Amino acid sequence: MWSGLIPGITIFAPFEARIRNLTGGSGGNLYFQLMIKTKKTILYLLLREWCFIGTRLYFKKVETKYLEDFPRDKPVIFVGNHCNTFIDPILMAVNTHSYPAYLATAAAFRNPTLAKFLYAIRMLPVYRQRDGGDPIKKNEEIFNISIQQLEANMQFVIFPEGSHTPFRRLRDFKKGFARIGFEALNRNNGALDVLIVPVGVEYRQYRKMHQEVLQTFGKAIPLKNYWESYQKDNALTLVQLKNDVYKELKELMIHIPTEEHYEAVESLRNFTRPWLYDFLGLKNPDLYDKFLAEKKMIASQTAFETEKPEEMESFARKITDYQKALDKQNFRNHLVQNPPDILKMAFQFLLMILFLPIYLLGVITSYIPYKLPVVISKKLFKDTMYYGAANYAGGLLFFTISWIVETLLVQMIFHNGWITLAFALLMPVASFFSFRYWIALKKLWHGWRYIIFSKTKPEQAKNLREQHESIIKETAQMMKAFGA
Repeated sequence: MWSGLIPGITIFAPFEARIRNLTGGSGGNLYFQLMIKTKKTILYLLLREWCFIGTRLYFKKVETKYLEDFPRDKPVIFVGNHCNTFIDPILMAVNTHSYPAYLATAAAFRNPTLAKFLYAIRMLPVYRQRDGGDPIKKNEEIFNISIQQLEANMQFVIFPEGSHTPFRRLRDFKKGFARIGFEALNRNNGALDVLIVPVGVEYRQYRKMHQEVLQTFGKAIPLKNYWESYQKDNALTLVQLKNDVYKELKELMIHIPTEEHYEAVESLRNFTRPWLYDFLGLKNPDLYDKFLAEKKMIASQTAFETEKPEEMESFARKITDYQKALDKQNFRNHLVQNPPDILKMAFQFLLMILFLPIYLLGVITSYIPYKLPVVISKKLFKDTMYYGAANYAGGLLFFTISWIVETLLVQMIFHNGWITLAFALLMPVASFFSFRYWIALKKLWHGWRYIIFSKTKPEQAKNLREQHESIIKETAQMMKAFGA
């Protein structure tokens, strides 16, 4: 079934018998060698474009920022923070100008069929003790293939934290990326111009659809700058490189260093939007501008906590109390910050009635492929961090299948090419519209709830407003005193 998909591999059947020496029946050296020679396979390119479309539909907005344009014909190791399971490498694949390979956990390669697919999209397994066998020996082979990728002026992606985390904090690095890079230089007598490019990714919300995501490619770090030092003391230079890349990557992501007040600071980020951008004089800020503004606020908070820990403790309690008050009423901060206008909401309600037929069409044609991944992810994964990735992948798969099947059914029923074409074009639009419609409907419902709450419980509504205003005032004082 894979014949013709991968240039350089004619058929899989006889090939499989010769590539089982490394991964216990799912792949091996020969495949990796062919993988090096094949920069862009047809399967890789098709999946890349498919995933690109998927990311643009799944996320509300995707913004990619390049702090400098790195050469495309040089060997590059992309080093990224890891916070959203396999959505992180997908974003790396569809938003770069290159076609990188990936180092991923060996657990994903246990199923032979899945392993073939992963190899075809240029993924390599990295082994740990719990994966069995001799992980050191197996990883040496993987690192050898990665080095050959660099020698072929190709790129690969690695997440040196080793696992994903729900916290907006960069954890300690493993040294694997540094060892691979220096060994590549060592084999080429320091002549190979390997670049380390840190890549930070920032999600507004990890688990949910229709969120914003920013991916920032930092300035390239030439490994040859460390070559002389590495020859004198390789252990010390490995640590130095690791620390330098860590420092650069930390600047490309939201890093909240406080552990004691982490939740309060995370809530503060939500409570101060968009006031923070106005406070800093930003007009029509893009995601990168907003990102820098929030980093500035976090830097002020960190200094505030260091200099005045008792006052920070009081401020954190104030934030937590406000969050609890919102949760109790099931309100979002924006309702308190900008109370809804009755006339505008009435107009929105009339518009929603007008567009109800398109919404219903979208629900009929896409509810199952939308809901199915949500149900499956909750059944399969205890770790909620997998929900977003599972919903993205499941939605991409099930929506595609549903679109094909339903289009064929329309053709079978009407036997009219124009009707079938109209349905094929309208279905994805209606599906996307119905999701946005549902979000707007929820916002409208909560807006009416807040209006009723303000009328029936004016004192509680007043207290919420005063709590929010107090937090904003104290945030402004904190930022004026500590760096803004």
